[in-house]
Amino acid sequence: MSTAGDSDHREQPGRWQVRAAQPSDRPRWLALRQALWPTLPEREHRVAIGKVSEPRSARAALLCHPVGDPAAVGLAEVVIRPASSAEGAVAEIEAFFVEPDARERGAPRRLIDAVEAWARERGCAVVSCRVPLDDIASAGMLCGLGFVERQRTVQLTRAVRDPAVALHTVARPSRPPARPPASLPLAPSPSPPAGRRSVWSVLGWVAHLAAAAGAVYAFMRSDIFGGDPVRGVMLPFVGFLCTLWVLGAIVAHRYRGRTAATAERQARLFRVDARGDGPPRPPPAASG
Repeated sequence: MSTAGDSDHREQPGRWQVRAAQPSDRPRWLALRQALWPTLPEREHRVAIGKVSEPRSARAALLCHPVGDPAAVGLAEVVIRPASSAEGAVAEIEAFFVEPDARERGAPRRLIDAVEAWARERGCAVVSCRVPLDDIASAGMLCGLGFVERQRTVQLTRAVRDPAVALHTVARPSRPPARPPASLPLAPSPSPPAGRRSVWSVLGWVAHLAAAAGAVYAFMRSDIFGGDPVRGVMLPFVGFLCTLWVLGAIVAHRYRGRTAATAERQARLFRVDARGDGPPRPPPAASG
């Protein structure tokens, strides 16, 4: 949903009137849409207006204008979404625009009230809207009009390629794969080949083996009831410490293995080869 407008601070009841858009309102309707989406081609605006104007359409366009002046200064396009939860059908605002000189004189609130009344007549219990994450002004305006933020989402898209273009791409010399975006998990750096392990890794394994051998030796030589303080106290204590060392090394090794496997699975989802094709992905599981 796209909006434009600030929260109104000085309401003037009875100053504004809202009506459903009529065929004679199309020029002004088009002008308000172009002010909301100036980069959208006029042809697409006209196609969208035609869809809303269809007789059996579940959409509606409401125009707000001053009392006694039919020139609209505000537009709200609404559509009824089918019930997808316990809330039932939802009236979703797809477009909302109020001219700047009318935003602080009660026009936005009057237009939202008319949308709510329109939704209530059609059995909707909720009026919703979608605002881009970076559109802070529109989100603040809607919150000032009584809306409550429910969730935040990020939309991802991928262009559908022509098979002929894909085959032509494969036939060309391969190029280096494109670097994934920084927000996606990257593939872990390859581990050094066998035989080139670092000195610290070798010393770590030597320490683990020495701790295991020390634990075995200490427990075999200890004699708790013999009366000798070295064999009765010191050797069992050393064996206990060596045992803790070995157990900690085993737990750390298993944790690193699981972490590396998880990172590899995540990186595989976003890995791109030289042709631009990723690995085959299983179909999504059906949710209950």
